[in-house]
Amino acid sequence: MNAQALIPWETVRKEFGDDGELLDLLITGAGLHGWQRFLAFGKSAELDMHFFVDCVEVSIPNSVEDIFALYPEKVARLSFFHLDGLCLDSNFFSQEMVDVAIPVNGMSEDRFTILLEFMAALGLELGKDVTLNHDCQRDTPFLRYSCATRDFKYTPSS
Repeated sequence: MNAQALIPWETVRKEFGDDGELLDLLITGAGLHGWQRFLAFGKSAELDMHFFVDCVEVSIPNSVEDIFALYPEKVARLSFFHLDGLCLDSNFFSQEMVDVAIPVNGMSEDRFTILLEFMAALGLELGKDVTLNHDCQRDTPFLRYSCATRDFKYTPSS
């Protein structure tokens, strides 16, 4: 898939301001099964992954059920680094929604292409749509990958 041809960088560049904002990549309705597949996806892609509980690095549990059971009152976060230095942080806030924070600083055309490819691969792996939202705007995604149609839709934010 030529993800860049689907959504040209120049079309969405304004969404990636350089102000330290985080974007939220969300997969709603994932459930524990989706979280488990997300964790397996990261391991199979051989990403450089690190797991933190209250800012202390610990071994990555084998099961997401263990993460939610062992750390219900703590902040559990999976950090991983993708190609070209794209850093992604996944927070285990909800069993029903995979939530990945992506910093916009340093976003470039190349990193945007990697992000599109990651969204598509993740959507196909979990069998779910994947959205990209500005922080705290979960109901209004500006970018959506549809698993059913295998394409992207861009809706400019206001």
